[in-house]
Amino acid sequence: MRLPLSVVISCAGRGSRLGLGTTKALAMIGGRPLIAWHLDLLAHHPDVRIVVGYDARRLIDAVRAIRRDVLFVFNHDYRETGTAASISLAARGLPPGAQVLSIDGDLLVHPRSLAELMAASGNRLGVLSPLATLSSEPVCALIDGRNGLVHGFTREATKATTLEWSGLFRGEVDLIHKANALGLGRNHVYQMLEPFLPMPYLEIDATEIDTPEDFRRAEAWMAKARRDWKPIS
Repeated sequence: MRLPLSVVISCAGRGSRLGLGTTKALAMIGGRPLIAWHLDLLAHHPDVRIVVGYDARRLIDAVRAIRRDVLFVFNHDYRETGTAASISLAARGLPPGAQVLSIDGDLLVHPRSLAELMAASGNRLGVLSPLATLSSEPVCALIDGRNGLVHGFTREATKATTLEWSGLFRGEVDLIHKANALGLGRNHVYQMLEPFLPMPYLEIDATEIDTPEDFRRAEAWMAKARRDWKPIS
């Protein structure tokens, strides 16, 4: 029997590169906090876990104004850890074989792409296409287009061999527990996943917000995507 899917949104970081003085999940996109767009898509999903750290109270208040049954997980060590730590904390207590979808709080994912990932089976990585839409400081996935697998990550972007890594991971919680056992549960998600590659990927439509330049790009992206914005059933 396939176990229910737990959706984890990592929002603990300070968002210092964006320079808004708050967590990026509270950045205003299209006149609304970024986290509100996530919650719209997940309105019908029963298990949503939001990891908080920096500016936690404001974020919790913003979420509860929209939805009150979200589970909040605190990453008190957010200054010294990355998103892998947040996911690991949110995955504690989930039974073997449980399914997890991990989303960075600074990523906007088109409803069609998110629905496809949620419906997928097995482990999947979300990658962005085309490479021409790279965010300001990308991590790229080394791919083999013949078999649809990611076999590594790199900071060296090459159009012939890479697509941008989105931060999206969908798969079994057992993999997260194994990464923690290897001491990989404190930095970034892609670093946590590297020992378990190759892994299948899905090309998605999304935009990430790290810098002011990314922010301007995200506003333009949302202006087009919002007409398709509705809860995933």
